[in-house]
Amino acid sequence: MTRLTTTLLLLAAAFAPQLVYSQVAKIGNTEYTTIEEAFSNAGNGDTITMSSDASINAPIKLEKKKITLDLQEYTINNNSTATNLITVRENSTLTITGNGAIVHNGNTDCNIIFLNKGTLNLSGGRISSSRVSDGVINMYGGTLNMTGGTIENTYPMQSDFKINGSLTGVALFISVNGSTLLQGGQIYSNTTAIFNSNSKSSTAKVIVNNTALHGFLYTTNPNAYTSVPPSSLVFTPNSTTSTNQIGDILQKPTCTNLILSDSNPFASPKSFTAKQSSYTRSMTSAWGTLCVPFVIDIENSNVECYSITGVGDNELTLSPYVVNIPGGTPVVIKKKDPANNQITIIGTPDCIVCPKAIEPTTSDAKMFGTFAGTSIRNTSEQNSYFIAENKFYSAGRDTTIPPFRSFFTLSNINPNSETWKPSPSFSINISDNEISGIHPVGDIDGEFLSSVTAIYNAYGQRLPDLQHGINIVKYSNGTTKKFFVK
Repeated sequence: MTRLTTTLLLLAAAFAPQLVYSQVAKIGNTEYTTIEEAFSNAGNGDTITMSSDASINAPIKLEKKKITLDLQEYTINNNSTATNLITVRENSTLTITGNGAIVHNGNTDCNIIFLNKGTLNLSGGRISSSRVSDGVINMYGGTLNMTGGTIENTYPMQSDFKINGSLTGVALFISVNGSTLLQGGQIYSNTTAIFNSNSKSSTAKVIVNNTALHGFLYTTNPNAYTSVPPSSLVFTPNSTTSTNQIGDILQKPTCTNLILSDSNPFASPKSFTAKQSSYTRSMTSAWGTLCVPFVIDIENSNVECYSITGVGDNELTLSPYVVNIPGGTPVVIKKKDPANNQITIIGTPDCIVCPKAIEPTTSDAKMFGTFAGTSIRNTSEQNSYFIAENKFYSAGRDTTIPPFRSFFTLSNINPNSETWKPSPSFSINISDNEISGIHPVGDIDGEFLSSVTAIYNAYGQRLPDLQHGINIVKYSNGTTKKFFVK
């Protein structure tokens, strides 16, 4: 080889493109470029620490090892077509920590973790799938100890929890008896949070101590679940006897007594009937907001309910509801007794419980409600407002709205002023200017009624006679007036 040839080869090597593989995880001081490689080389008792976002391209099986996966703040995405992404076999333990996530958003069904008689310790991270064959976590025996993190099925809410005979939206699926101890974190689904297919067995206990459940539980035996948190719905294929238990959702969707409480989210895939229903929370301020899924009995509830009927430069005008309010209606509320810091909302007997809040109609101020809590913020198109200390304030940065609350949005456009801008806050004004008269029920004489051709309630429904609250009265000469009957 000539000197010239050698020189040319050296120069070519020096300037040739170099393949650089980025590190995604490490075990101790050893770095790995793929998740699969890290799991394959992990020894018993090792910790795999994520160092960047990564993808799984082939299924992972854990056999006779105890391994910790520290997600840190990173996300692992599934690029495989595997039905079970990570399998934990018998005599194996997978512990997941950190604030990252393992996510499947593909077009094929995928269980993120399949416990094949193995053990999963979940103390952090978000385990999420949008397409699931059984459950985001599928337990075929084994042990699940959950003290933190989130198990999440993002499958869209359906009108039923079965499609073509198959379950949809299951977050945690228990197919064979095992040990399930839920002591923290949350399990989220638009339909089924937990499905226990072996709940006929007395040994198939699911202990729920402090885990927040978004969605319902399905079982053939109500006793299969213990310490279920408030607002959780348990669906059974038989008649109901206990609080928040619902009969077969396909045949007898009836709940004997639905009890909801503050800070415990509510979710249901479809409407059902509640023979009794109630909601309680602590409220120190005089004014607040509310949105519950059942029909509000305003006479037996200890709050007054209002809708927004006008928007000024820095003032909202409210009008009272005087008839029972449909489930899912976002409202502004005021305590009837200022000294009582416990509000109790009573539902009408045998009322329909709705699965989601009513969408607002077009108006200056659009009211939105939430059963599970949400986050609001201002945009270039509209400002969002929440209530605090008896006033509504602009959301500014991201603001968290707790469950069973409402908020309103306001467009930046005012038809009466080209320069008008939304106020940073709004005080509350109660209007009764549209009420023509306020009368005791026995203070309506015959002459008044003789010229009346029709009476309607506040919702435009025709009434046979005057009722307590607002009555819209139409006279023979074509005029109408509003009267409030005490």
